[in-house]
Amino acid sequence: MKKVTEKRYEIFFREFESLGVVIEEVQNVILNREYGKYDIRELGLEEKIALKIIEGMYDFQKKNNKGLRFDSIFKDGAIEIYDINEEQRQFNETMMKFKY
Repeated sequence: MKKVTEKRYEIFFREFESLGVVIEEVQNVILNREYGKYDIRELGLEEKIALKIIEGMYDFQKKNNKGLRFDSIFKDGAIEIYDINEEQRQFNETMMKFKY
């Protein structure tokens, strides 16, 4: 594994030091949106990175009942906000059918 020099760390930190603020702003947008698919082609790189991070934040999604998934990573430029509880219910029903 390549050792990160102090200079490289400083450059990286400067580039992404505001990412926490961007993540919080994107979370607020997600909370105010209805379930459905949304075009993200017009978003900047920081917003797309924030969306990818939020996609992995299960606690945030579960607490707010707003799941987030990419249709495909940045290729078609769309994300889906979905009802995480409904998705889990459907999954559980499907698994019960396989079990019996």
